[in-house]
Amino acid sequence: MCVIHTPNKPVQALVNKVVSTLSVMPYPNGELPAIQATVGRLSTNWNWHSRHEMTIFLNNFFFSSIYQLRAAEPELGTLSSLQLILLSLLADEKIEVRESARRTLTNIIAWEVMDGPAKQSLLDRFIASYREKTELREKHAAALGVCAFVYANKRQMTAFLANVVIYLCRLLTDPLPAVQVGVLSCFGGFGVLILFFRF
Repeated sequence: MCVIHTPNKPVQALVNKVVSTLSVMPYPNGELPAIQATVGRLSTNWNWHSRHEMTIFLNNFFFSSIYQLRAAEPELGTLSSLQLILLSLLADEKIEVRESARRTLTNIIAWEVMDGPAKQSLLDRFIASYREKTELREKHAAALGVCAFVYANKRQMTAFLANVVIYLCRLLTDPLPAVQVGVLSCFGGFGVLILFFRF
């Protein structure tokens, strides 16, 4: 059903509802590998709407099943595998998929799905990727990844977040419009604070 995309709004709404329902259903641990495999296949589907739907599925699935995923992680490794799938979607060729993946990444950071060292490692990975990659979508993905940390912590200005914001300010001069727009959108809720960091 994730492959279905139609201008028929009632049909599309029904498809979206089915996918949403499947993402919050309770599953036994024995079915987690099959879910991981299905999400993996649809996340590389030729139809970008399928890939987009998987970012939403993952968002809901992480939220509804996080305790189960954590408990089963030592045996099945499903949680880390789904996170890797999400990161691949963050670098999707379609910008709509990348932006939706950023929203899901924001939520799993805010929900403390990853522990402190894992989050720092992921942030370092995004910063290194931005510096090393040359392809537009990969640089945009890295910038969105850093932005996800700001979105996830907007309600409290910590030393950690201040350093992330300062780093993002440097990206405002990036020649890639997608990066500039992504960072400016991220800064939308900070107002004068950003002017302080920038000037």
